[in-house]
Amino acid sequence: MKAGTLQSVARQWARLGAMLNVHPAGDTPDVERLLLDTVRAAPANPLLFVLAATWLAAYGDYVAKHRLARLIRDELEPESRPTIGFLLEWARTNGGSNGSRFNLAIEACEPAIERQKNTVSPSHGSGVAAKKDRRRC
Repeated sequence: MKAGTLQSVARQWARLGAMLNVHPAGDTPDVERLLLDTVRAAPANPLLFVLAATWLAAYGDYVAKHRLARLIRDELEPESRPTIGFLLEWARTNGGSNGSRFNLAIEACEPAIERQKNTVSPSHGSGVAAKKDRRRC
């Protein structure tokens, strides 16, 4: 991921109140798209993942659940779906009353699991497949 894109994601989180050493974005971010951009940026900056998970646990009610599920299905790359699934499951587990809000979006990640199950190499053994089976996406 480009440094400019990482900076943009960080600036949007700062606009939502995250304490990052960047100037906040000028406009209010599109939260659902920001979540997708965050999971795309997570390999380059894991702090953004932790920040997003914590924010979701506290403020998940501000996320449009149907829109997020649609964006995951229609726009998020299959290889990023396990990451957002984990993010949403963590927020659901640690987020008090808004936990069930993410069920629809988590279900939108399911096709990624099926693809992973079908592409597990026999040389990896059953341990890898068992771990993938335990994850929602």
